[in-house]
Amino acid sequence: ELCCNKITPEQIATLDLSHWESVVCGGEPVRKETLDRFARTFGPAGFRYDAFLPGYGMAETTLVLASNTTSATPVARTFHQEYLKQGRAVEVSSTDTSAKSIIGYEAFAPGQNVIVVDLQTQTLCPPGLVGEIWTRGPSVTQGYWQKPVETAQIFDAYLADTDEGPFLRTGDLGFMLDDLLFVTGRHKDLIIIHGNNYYPQDIESIVDHCHPAVRPTCAVACSVEENGIEQLVVMVEIEARYIPKNPSDTQETSISRKPLDPQEVIRAIRAAMSEEYDLHITHVVLLKFGGILKTSSGKVQRRACRAEFIAGRQELWYAQDQ
Repeated sequence: ELCCNKITPEQIATLDLSHWESVVCGGEPVRKETLDRFARTFGPAGFRYDAFLPGYGMAETTLVLASNTTSATPVARTFHQEYLKQGRAVEVSSTDTSAKSIIGYEAFAPGQNVIVVDLQTQTLCPPGLVGEIWTRGPSVTQGYWQKPVETAQIFDAYLADTDEGPFLRTGDLGFMLDDLLFVTGRHKDLIIIHGNNYYPQDIESIVDHCHPAVRPTCAVACSVEENGIEQLVVMVEIEARYIPKNPSDTQETSISRKPLDPQEVIRAIRAAMSEEYDLHITHVVLLKFGGILKTSSGKVQRRACRAEFIAGRQELWYAQDQ
């Protein structure tokens, strides 16, 4: 997304990507829409779609856990969003209005055993049911340095019915189907509203594109409990070139800073959520440039942002709660 946002046609004209054999991508859930956009943008420079090599892994498995093969085009299947909210994978046509594309991984690291486990029963999930991804094998590390409690919780999991183990609990949700692994999101980040499951990265992707003032890849979705009910919170960074516009303000502003009605952005965010998921956002928080907390590698820190919101420590560009 960053490459597509930053590159210019003039710069693309100077590139020759026709010799790229493999382009490994991971770190966050790999979105087919992102792969498609990158291929369209850099196609004129000779980039081939089958050079993509999406991967899934984590530090605890010495990085790579599953990927596509180097000789094939990335596998993507489409599933019904409403059923995914209920933890079931039901395939639909890519033209269906309810379709959600998910990348499937067909090749596992040598010697790795990857399974999907029901969070309640701690038993294997049947194909097509969402559960937690567990793994064991030679690439799994021994544990966390000088953290025996966390090591026991994460690295010492056993299936309840067969006592098979130990497995590493990845904390990621997904499902197996036709010997492919589909990763849907992080368990700790899962948003549950009215009994339905929503993955924050899906909400954030929609918000990213709902208004030009929203800074790309700088949105966070989470939930907070209020009066015993989970409420949806969406936080976004506003591009630095904008300043909040007061309808009654008639003063001239700097040419470099464009006045913007905050309600316009809020309405766009709410409308996008209502249209895509029929979801009401309880709290919309507009933050100053740099207000979304990220790791050194650029990943959004959802739980840290949620903690900052609850504590009221964020630098607000403008906020409205209703």
